[in-house]
Amino acid sequence: MQTFRMGRSGDALQPAEFVLSRLLDATWQHSFSATLRALPMGQQLQDRFSRLVDIFFEALVTVIRVVSEDAKAIQELLAARGTKPPLHLLEQGPATPRWYCDTCGQAIRHSRDGWVEWLIRSEGSRRIGRGFRLVHHQPASPLPQGCQYDGNQEYRRDQSILSDVPLDDFLGHDGLTYLLEVLSRGELPQEQVVEMIKRLHTPGYERARFHAQAAAAEGVIEPNMALGFYSQKDIAEVLDWADAEGRKP
Repeated sequence: MQTFRMGRSGDALQPAEFVLSRLLDATWQHSFSATLRALPMGQQLQDRFSRLVDIFFEALVTVIRVVSEDAKAIQELLAARGTKPPLHLLEQGPATPRWYCDTCGQAIRHSRDGWVEWLIRSEGSRRIGRGFRLVHHQPASPLPQGCQYDGNQEYRRDQSILSDVPLDDFLGHDGLTYLLEVLSRGELPQEQVVEMIKRLHTPGYERARFHAQAAAAEGVIEPNMALGFYSQKDIAEVLDWADAEGRKP
């Protein structure tokens, strides 16, 4: 996979830079190769350029990764080509929160700032869990007292023991498997674990969940699954509607 820099409108190109769309123009390719040969280490640059052209025309599926801190510019680029921005771009842009804390309701912008926790108590041979939630890790909390459970207080309440892991442990493929393993134990209410799986692994759901029912009531979407389950198309439409309405989060 090659990585390309996202330029801004009006940026001046360096001698060894070009607009990616020009790569499909055979006449321009030949001219640009001649330009590269005239530069220091020109032959090496030309060889690399030739390999890049081969990647574009020989790959079964061309994957282009664009690196930019300007998510809006990428969205505009895609929109100009009639392509809807992918949900991971909408959800993971630098200025867009990825998760929301169940204690304070404020944004958790980085996985390192998140913590997943729950409480377990014993009744004979059974282990009964409650309160499965996503919160700010103590150092990142905006609240003086923090967003996490007070383990001592919960133990005094009903002898519940605090279980907690960093948010990162529940992300990615292994994180999904970990969550499914938690679900299989049957210690926590099933709906709480399923909801966490959707929040952490269904693109766009974490924010869309706040607005989906209102969007459905307004006729924006017509879900064809059980309450709380939405297709990617429905989620995208909910997020578009929420943005147009200025709804927060």
